[in-house]
Amino acid sequence: ETLLDEMYVSNAVKRPIYRTMDIVKDIKHVFCKAPKKIFIEMARGGGKKGVRTKSRKDQIRELYKTIDQQEIRELSEQLEEKSDNELQREVLFLYFMQLGKSAYSNTTLDIDKLNTNLYNVDHIYPQSKVKDDSIDNKVLVLSQENGDKGDSFPINREIREKRTPYWSMLKKYGLISTKKYERLTRNTPFSEDELMGFIHRQIVETRQSTKAVATILQNMFPDTEIIYSRSCIGISTNI
Repeated sequence: ETLLDEMYVSNAVKRPIYRTMDIVKDIKHVFCKAPKKIFIEMARGGGKKGVRTKSRKDQIRELYKTIDQQEIRELSEQLEEKSDNELQREVLFLYFMQLGKSAYSNTTLDIDKLNTNLYNVDHIYPQSKVKDDSIDNKVLVLSQENGDKGDSFPINREIREKRTPYWSMLKKYGLISTKKYERLTRNTPFSEDELMGFIHRQIVETRQSTKAVATILQNMFPDTEIIYSRSCIGISTNI
């Protein structure tokens, strides 16, 4: 897990890696020894490594400096009570980046109830269409609002009309990116070309996953031969 954290891969990439590691550990447990060979199928394409520049807490602090301090006094005090480690929780990070409000309504969120079923992290672009698990595709909302939206896109017209001024304000202060703002305010469905593009990006993420898996497996089993293959599906072992 430490090695994976040092790679700074996205959460979307981390999940399949953790599942793969669990499977390999189970195989080792069953056979009571490390595998002699592990075959990994590499997807075509390339990817870019992410670079972490500053802590989330410092990032929020810097953004808050551009906002009237009277308006965010309580949020600033709450922020100082949290460690950067705690801010790795996306619900808490989104809470501060959304100024303590639901992205789909003007409802004030209760910071002490973020981990309850009152609130959900919603994917703006539905996961049924694209496996984008980045912050640019996530908003913190009431559970009911998430349920009402479901897998539909674009976002309901009434919500867009009411919330666009708020989203514009968040964009102005750098609390949401231009990409997130455009996804929230968009009023057209996906085109066929976009849907094909989503598939291509998922292939790129698969390649990132397999590269990370190979590195971790080699550290776990230094005497095991890692073989890259075009014909096998996923990972197989030859004990």
